[in-house]
Amino acid sequence: MLWRRPDVLRLHSLSLERALRRALASLAICGLLVSLPPLSAADNRTQLKPSIDWYSPDEDVQIGRKVQREVERQLPILHDPRVDAYLNALGQRLAAHAPGPKFAYEFHCINLREVNAFALPGGIVYVYRGTIEAVSDEAQLADVIAHEISHAALRHGTNQATKRQIWAALGAVGGAAAAGRYFGHADSL
Repeated sequence: MLWRRPDVLRLHSLSLERALRRALASLAICGLLVSLPPLSAADNRTQLKPSIDWYSPDEDVQIGRKVQREVERQLPILHDPRVDAYLNALGQRLAAHAPGPKFAYEFHCINLREVNAFALPGGIVYVYRGTIEAVSDEAQLADVIAHEISHAALRHGTNQATKRQIWAALGAVGGAAAAGRYFGHADSL
């Protein structure tokens, strides 16, 4: 009987061992695939909300417009229709997927060689010419612009302003309390 020979038994046990390993590997892969969320879950993004913000989205737009006038007085804006059209086309494609208030996003180029970008409240985004020149491809520029869109969408500017106002108010109350204790009038606070 062929199956009783030692060399055949060894081959048989090796092939069983391989089959068992493959079966376990297949089970592990199946388990991993089953545990992954469905592709439709990609549309269910986590709702990101900044902490307290005393400003409304409309006030974000007003503040952004006011700061925009100052930015454009102090920094050299590149007025090249081709660059403006390109930045706006790319930016609008990205902004269409931004969470939060649906600001009327606009994108401008600052004519400086620095690698930088920033967003103003209300969806006004500036990209420095040096950033455009430094990137290797559109995907890298899209990363920069998407990052700035996220600052506007999550309202980081007015959120930070609110935090500064809260700390200033707490500092004033703390200072008044300390002064009252120092001058013996703490009971009047």
